[in-house]
Amino acid sequence: MEVTIDSFFHLNYPTDRVEILFGVKDASDPALNLVKTLAANHQNIQVQYIICPEQAANNPKVSTLIQLQKHAQNEIYVLSDADVRVPPDILYLVVQELRNPETGLVFCPYAIVGDNSIPAILEKIGTNADFWAQALLAHTIGNKSFAFGALIGFKKTTLGKIGGFERIGNFLADDYYLAKLVHDHGLKVKMLPMPVECFISRQSLKHLWQHQLRWARTIKSVQPINYTLSILANTTFWAVLLGITSQTIQALITAIAIITLRIFVARDLATKLLRYIPSAIYPDHYCKPTGSNATFINLDLVRSELSWKNWFLVPLRDLLAVSIWVTSFLGNTVIWAGQKFKVGPKGVLHPIQTRS
Repeated sequence: MEVTIDSFFHLNYPTDRVEILFGVKDASDPALNLVKTLAANHQNIQVQYIICPEQAANNPKVSTLIQLQKHAQNEIYVLSDADVRVPPDILYLVVQELRNPETGLVFCPYAIVGDNSIPAILEKIGTNADFWAQALLAHTIGNKSFAFGALIGFKKTTLGKIGGFERIGNFLADDYYLAKLVHDHGLKVKMLPMPVECFISRQSLKHLWQHQLRWARTIKSVQPINYTLSILANTTFWAVLLGITSQTIQALITAIAIITLRIFVARDLATKLLRYIPSAIYPDHYCKPTGSNATFINLDLVRSELSWKNWFLVPLRDLLAVSIWVTSFLGNTVIWAGQKFKVGPKGVLHPIQTRS
């Protein structure tokens, strides 16, 4: 967590025009002491530590944002999480894009990096290869009303126009609805050509399952048809099904060939896809932030930590995805920040009280 939080203290942007607000639920959060230590080494930066004990919304993240907003002084808001590491020029790029009066919200693509346990590798494969291939395809064919919450930027006035954080406070997919409301208000939602890193810590298979199931039910709540049809893109599942049902040597060879090709494609996507994002989003110019301290985009920030010895896990990740897909239709609850929620129509969250 130190390397991610510390990145916000090394932005290439005038420090007298930046304030950093850190929100924690209670004073016992270990991240609070870490933030205070880092802030002490950067006393030229305005930093506030905000305790956010209230349940201002059913969505835990939005609840914190509602309480943080009361202390924010500047016109441009940039939202991020404690596990995100940002490149130094990111703030210049956010501000540059939001100067366009037609732009209402910007967000960054991200790569999962960090721990190399099997659960972590499975999550990296699912995000760095499959997820971003689908997201970039959606962006390319014209669906520009979505955003992802690793890093989101917008103006305070824009937030006021759509009804504030309270408008999205009870949705599971808060980032999706934030972008949708901005888009529906007639403003553009743009994906920035600068990826950030989301660091994943060591986790158990149970934690992976809970996180993936929450993510699946999040997508299903906002894109039910697309999510239902997503099983058609799981090549490993169909290859295995072909090999089992056909019971011929030709079918078995075909299944093995399909799975092998799938491994090579996944590896190529995970190691190259995010590096092509700048030219994919802005094909006419390779964006360079303006300003005296600006530097070129550092594409090495996004790197693959997946070696060849781990790529046998690609078929396992695909079969896990099938299990998640099936399970997502068998219930409507998710675990988030240790709290259990029921997911209603359109992804509205309802806390489930646990018995003491």
